[in-house]
Amino acid sequence: MGAARSNKEKQLSGFLSRSKIANAYRYTFRKDNAAILSVVDDPAVHALGIVRNVLVHSGGKIDAMFQRDRKVFLKQLSRIRGRKIDYEIKFNGDFIRFLIDPVISQGFALVKAVDEWLIRNP
Repeated sequence: MGAARSNKEKQLSGFLSRSKIANAYRYTFRKDNAAILSVVDDPAVHALGIVRNVLVHSGGKIDAMFQRDRKVFLKQLSRIRGRKIDYEIKFNGDFIRFLIDPVISQGFALVKAVDEWLIRNP
């Protein structure tokens, strides 16, 4: 996913942040990419990434980045009641299922979309 990209595209893409991952897909699949980008840009996918980041990087406590991202993905993160920094997110089965269920089908959709793209664009 890197040979045909410009230096600027290489700087703006990669696998270290959600935005860079999305850009990597945009740069790699430049044309005929609606099915791929519909998964990459899906709010449920971003919400799961946001919660993953707060869990891994802040021990499950709301941080400034979470507060910023929450404004964009308010609907998908609506089950998190706390608003203040250091509020500990309550992880339970219902909440995890709420986050993961929509993303499972998106994972399959992404594999299918990339496969179909490769067939159409040999």
